[in-house]
Amino acid sequence: MKRLPLHEALKSLAWLEGTWKIENYGSGKYPTIKDFNYCEEISFVSIGQPMFNYTAQSWHPESKKPMHRETGFLKIIPGTNKVSLVLAHNFGLATVEEGEATEKAINLKSTDTILRVQGTKPPAVTQVYLNNK
Repeated sequence: MKRLPLHEALKSLAWLEGTWKIENYGSGKYPTIKDFNYCEEISFVSIGQPMFNYTAQSWHPESKKPMHRETGFLKIIPGTNKVSLVLAHNFGLATVEEGEATEKAINLKSTDTILRVQGTKPPAVTQVYLNNK
């Protein structure tokens, strides 16, 4: 997707624009599966509006097989540091997180808007918390 000029409302988040790739690998755990390692790449693309298009994808470090993908929008309320992240996940979940942006950090917490499609494996996700730490 072609990058458009950064909207004025996103100037405080200009440091975030671009593609970010994990240097080594991360590790994850989930109650219904074995602990795992992963590589990840995320992208924040300016679309000329007060939001970024967002994509994230992860893959297995050794086999390189895709593991997870999500896409959505990071939106800022113009004139504030209030942000929201709307995501659709490839395993059948849609979420809305809200929070605040600081000088070089974004802290988000899930809202009551967590939707699951039928057939999604339990346990049900009830909260998502994201930060850059």
